[in-house]
Amino acid sequence: MAALPLPASAPRDLENRLYEHHRVRVPVFPFGERLLVRVSAQRYNSLADYEALAAALAIELTRT
Repeated sequence: MAALPLPASAPRDLENRLYEHHRVRVPVFPFGERLLVRVSAQRYNSLADYEALAAALAIELTRT
């Protein structure tokens, strides 16, 4: 498991956007002034799951 910091410009509703637009469910939570995304490796996750998360984050973090 890892908690990764997101850019300061990350939208506060990122967790909802990821699920609503990409069907990617991942915890996003505030930590001080920043948001963190928590990624957890499980036996049932595949490389494609992590690639989908990365692609969804790239899209959502560049939306205005």
